[in-house]
Amino acid sequence: AAAMFTVVDAVLLRPLPYPEPDRVVTVWSHSDLPERATANPLSRNEAVEIGERARVFEAFGAYGWSPVTLLGGGEPRQVVGANVMHGFFPAMGVPPLLGRHFHPAEDAPGRDEVVVLSHSLWQGAFGGEAAALGRKVVVDGRPRVVVGVMPPGFEHPGGADLWLPMALDRAALDADSMRSHGLNAVGRLRAGTTLDGALADLDRVVRELALAYPDHFEPNEGIQLFTLERSLLGRTRTPLLALLAAVGFLLLLACANVANLLLLRAEERRRELAVRRALGASPRRLLGQLLAEGLVLSLAAALLSVLATRASLSGLRALLPPDLPRAEGLAVDWRVLGFALLVALATTLLVSLAPAWRLRGGRASAALRSAASARGGGRLADALVVGQVALALALCAGAALAGRSLLRLTGVDPGFDADNVLVARVALPEGGRYASEPEVQAFYLALRQRLSGDPRVEAVGAASWLPFVDYPSDWPVEIEGVAPVEPPEGEYRNPDYTLISGDYLRALGAPLVSGRLLRPGDETGLRKTVVTTSFVRRFLGGAEPLGRRIRLSLDPAPYEIVGVVADQRLRGPSAPARAGIFLPHVEIRTGGSFLPRAMALVVRTSGPPEELAGTVRRLLRELDPDVPLAELSTFADIRRAQLGEPRSLLGLLGIFAALGLLLGGVGSFTVAAAWVAHGRRDIGVRMAVGADARRVVGQVLARGARLTALGCVIGGALAWWGARAAGERLLFEVQASDPLALGGAAATLLLVGLLATAVPARRAAAVDPMRVLREE
Repeated sequence: AAAMFTVVDAVLLRPLPYPEPDRVVTVWSHSDLPERATANPLSRNEAVEIGERARVFEAFGAYGWSPVTLLGGGEPRQVVGANVMHGFFPAMGVPPLLGRHFHPAEDAPGRDEVVVLSHSLWQGAFGGEAAALGRKVVVDGRPRVVVGVMPPGFEHPGGADLWLPMALDRAALDADSMRSHGLNAVGRLRAGTTLDGALADLDRVVRELALAYPDHFEPNEGIQLFTLERSLLGRTRTPLLALLAAVGFLLLLACANVANLLLLRAEERRRELAVRRALGASPRRLLGQLLAEGLVLSLAAALLSVLATRASLSGLRALLPPDLPRAEGLAVDWRVLGFALLVALATTLLVSLAPAWRLRGGRASAALRSAASARGGGRLADALVVGQVALALALCAGAALAGRSLLRLTGVDPGFDADNVLVARVALPEGGRYASEPEVQAFYLALRQRLSGDPRVEAVGAASWLPFVDYPSDWPVEIEGVAPVEPPEGEYRNPDYTLISGDYLRALGAPLVSGRLLRPGDETGLRKTVVTTSFVRRFLGGAEPLGRRIRLSLDPAPYEIVGVVADQRLRGPSAPARAGIFLPHVEIRTGGSFLPRAMALVVRTSGPPEELAGTVRRLLRELDPDVPLAELSTFADIRRAQLGEPRSLLGLLGIFAALGLLLGGVGSFTVAAAWVAHGRRDIGVRMAVGADARRVVGQVLARGARLTALGCVIGGALAWWGARAAGERLLFEVQASDPLALGGAAATLLLVGLLATAVPARRAAAVDPMRVLREE
């Protein structure tokens, strides 16, 4: 419990490191009113218009981020660069460590030659020297001057290494740019403004924009707001709270176990306590004695828990998902110590409640008489066993459901073959040697040709977005001769698109369904495209796609469909496959033109892909030493990383379930042993009058089985309720009432319960009836 609290405290409970973080919100576009069920990025027009028209923001700024090349800080580096509007830093409210933020005048084309560095980049590339301020660097081929350094820990958005002015040309914004969505935005609400009040003001802004851009907004559209905390941590909240609830079950199970042990011990001390009562000790004093004994146990356990948690932090980090936000803040401090002490006080009450219940009311003489005739155990001990079994089953069922979900997730067909594939990320600067489309295409062509000459390479290509890792963009599409079809309710409206070059689809192992793949020359004349089977179903109703022409809403040039490939789960293994379009790597005219310079190189090898990593680095240095290699990994590693969260969840739940089984078995054994010990006289008498050992064993096992079965029923209901509450966030294609998971957990608990009562049952069968009669 202390370990899980350390994680929850670091990730969820500690306030975000921004002034008044509850006033900082993220702003999203195109939410369906009144449910506001969708949230999409803003367009450039929307960002500018909202910043100028909204009255609820003290500061507002849109932003985007992408890989950029940095020269002038030692070796060439590919880093994450964030383009931000002037209001971004005031909205976040974090002052720079050194220097300054951007001036409003610098958020304009031609006056934006400045850059702000993150603390980690300042330390790594500039040695943490104050002289870095005013230093000239080159970012994506453009000279910049360092004007500021942010404090440690500020890397918003997307783990940014540096920030650049967005410098939107407001005069060039038109209806086309209103339809090009790709910006996130953050705003700081004015003091006293509520989310509902802010939404009302932003709905007014949308109504005004609907008049200015009638073809863009629907009557049922509005703006969506989330707190920054929800945007950053909402994805992790459910699994962490589920783990905290699971460890709470484990703690309750342990408390029930200790309470049962203390209850049985109190039965053995019943006469002692009765004598104390007869000699004048009040029930309150005896209760204080029992609470003090429980407090000694709990405080000792609390101290050990804090020491164990501190010693196991590195191992705990290894069990957590690698992309868990704020996990670097894990630490055992006064908050964890306070939590452990509070839990110690709570467990003192829980473990002492059962024996204290025996002291309620009555006179001292009655206590003496009941002590003399006590045969111990009773319904309270049985109830505690039922509770232990129920909690243990809930933990086991949770682990079983997580395991079934991970098994299904691992078995998902992504639509490509991820084995023997090496991925290298390269980003070219926008200026200098790569200022135009032919130069960019020539670079990637030369790199592909050099790699193709290696006998270990079977196919090589590049793509603007990588499956599982990047979030692909989607654009509206028009198909010649086909009327637009409204999507079914809840289904996507636009297809995902990916710009590719070379033998990307063959390198990725995408199965060809019909037609052919893209090849050299498809980017000139009547451009060619390849679509997925979901595209054919969604937009063509299953009709023959080959030879049809399509147009993207932002690009007037038509494309001819020449091939169909299998669906790919571009947005991750748990996201359903969406309609996809693969376009040749060209500059798309979007009103402001778009040519991806950052591409993911995909290389299929005949052997282990890791062996080609050194060759990729060497060839890239030979081609252009100023172009850094940002990332180099195998696709198998990428896929494993995508399963990191469900694997971590299963691992932790598996540990909790194993401990739950152990504690449940110990509890069943302890109570069954107490039945035999306290019922020794009755067992001996029954055996003396003819009962055989088999019948005695059966009675003990039957009693344990009844309690275990009752606990399984209660635990099954508890597990079902918990899985329903967790919902789709934690389960993939597995129902909360999955019979295999619940049935397997129940069978395991029944087996553990029978094994736990087997030893006391054999002990009961070994009772010597003559000895018992002589003792009587």
